[in-house]
Amino acid sequence: MMCAISRQPFSLEYENLNFERVRQQMRDVASDTSAIGLVILGLRGVATGCLIVCTLLRNAAVFVINQISWVVHKVAQAVAAVWRGCWRSDQIIQTDWSADDLVVFRTAFRGSSTAQQVNWQNHRYEIDWSLWDGTLYIIDLDAPGEPTLSFNITALGHVVSIDLDGVSQNGVPESWKGVIHAGLQKAYELSSHYQILEGSGRFDGVAYSDIKVAVIQRGLMVHPEYHLAQLGQKLKEFPMRPWVTVHFLQRDGRPEPARDVGGLLRDYLDHLFRALVLEHLGVLSFTKREDSDLVMPEAQGDLLANGFTDISEDERSLYQQIGTVLLYAYSSAAAQHQLLIGRKFDNALFRAAFSLTPREINTAFRELLPETIDKMIREILLERRETEAAADLYVRILTQNPPCVDPADWNVAFELAERCRSWDMPPDFAFIWDRPDHQRKVQDCLKEHFQLESLAPVHAIARGIREVADTWRVPCSSWRNFANCIQGSVDRDQIAGRIAFSDVPTPFMREQVRWIQEWIRNPQTPASEIADFVKFVTGSSSLGNDQDLNVRASYGGRIEAHTCFHEIRLPPDQDGPVTAASYITDLKFLIAEHGAYNIL
Repeated sequence: MMCAISRQPFSLEYENLNFERVRQQMRDVASDTSAIGLVILGLRGVATGCLIVCTLLRNAAVFVINQISWVVHKVAQAVAAVWRGCWRSDQIIQTDWSADDLVVFRTAFRGSSTAQQVNWQNHRYEIDWSLWDGTLYIIDLDAPGEPTLSFNITALGHVVSIDLDGVSQNGVPESWKGVIHAGLQKAYELSSHYQILEGSGRFDGVAYSDIKVAVIQRGLMVHPEYHLAQLGQKLKEFPMRPWVTVHFLQRDGRPEPARDVGGLLRDYLDHLFRALVLEHLGVLSFTKREDSDLVMPEAQGDLLANGFTDISEDERSLYQQIGTVLLYAYSSAAAQHQLLIGRKFDNALFRAAFSLTPREINTAFRELLPETIDKMIREILLERRETEAAADLYVRILTQNPPCVDPADWNVAFELAERCRSWDMPPDFAFIWDRPDHQRKVQDCLKEHFQLESLAPVHAIARGIREVADTWRVPCSSWRNFANCIQGSVDRDQIAGRIAFSDVPTPFMREQVRWIQEWIRNPQTPASEIADFVKFVTGSSSLGNDQDLNVRASYGGRIEAHTCFHEIRLPPDQDGPVTAASYITDLKFLIAEHGAYNIL
């Protein structure tokens, strides 16, 4: 059995001495001028000095012993890790993946009963874990000779050795890195569970159930489209809105010590959509303007006859699943625990989606009438803060052949000409119509500038919203209300103003809240830090409608977050001197260290 030894700091405290008592005795002796008194004083001084020396020697010995024990403990840990992981003592090799990823890799495939297959660049690869020698094998089934990449992973997630067809490698060959990533995706799939709990109730004579989700949070960032497809498909199987319960797992598959009463679900949705719009690892793609962090979906399919981009079947299915999950979040807006995905999508997405009628939504995108496409373009442009006249002009440029500009619109045309200067367009916009190649340039530039290739994805998202809304009988109100209910707010003043006491606060609690509010309102504070703080308290990186950040006293002497109830607990009493700067530094460290898992 290995015993963990903690490192103790070297202490110079004279813990067995009572200096006040010594000083009083010295004062008493000093008042006695006799020889006996002087002798006693000398003896007591010698005794005190010996005691101090002994205390220092003892503390030094304890310090040295602790340091030696700690070093021995760490060496034993390293030896045990190498021995358990691969039975070899080669130097540890660092890879492009985190230790967390590799531990999941090792755990998932070691726990599978049969070898798993993944596809990469038209090749099938088999991944298997050998228990007897602790080696992970990746075999190219479609290549002559079936080349094999094998590597040993310790229990801590480090790669100790890598071999390609039995030849030792210093690292993973470039041609195999995509395969490794595909294997990581498969490992996170094997570690995830989307389970329908049968028999939870009945609705209109039809049995319905709840959904239990168990995932490793890191897996949402590695393979978000898989999780989107799984959740969206499960939601569509219900005749009414189900309740989703999330359980986050540790990298070795064990559950995190947290219970979901709403906070973990918000955290799950926030991470899922953040991964979808930021990672760009799979089928879906998103773009954004230079002046905004909000995204619009982007089509990757074929170019249609009208100049717009269609979407593939895989894209269409996933964009519809986005609509389904968005509607699920929106339909909970009236509940006690509002669901938010954080500020992710440009409002133009919702404005264009809500401009379609139910009949138009149920029509395939390539079958939409020109006036319907014109309406979607107009809604996107209006949300981009363009004038009505400019929006009308842009729609005519993009959809009429040949384009026609009324002289009354020439003032808007010249505004557009200013925009086109960076695209090497002639300064006098009126002469553009004399040359077809200039017309095409303007059309292409406008499509790129306004990301109008998003029309097909917007249509697919609208279909996903409408399908579930009709099934669950959820009335969708205006596009703005829909967007606000699921995306929330990141307004600094609003967030600072929503911090409210649930109990009678102490003076130190009031001071802590004042420090936090000043930090939030400070324009020098990065928006990402504010989003992390809101996520720390609520589970989402934005603030919901009429949602308060509740403040209570913490009697554990530390800051705690209870995301299920949008609650932050602060120490009621000050323990030593503290400044606003040091307090905010400690708070940011706590948020970065614990995130959503500092939950009770």
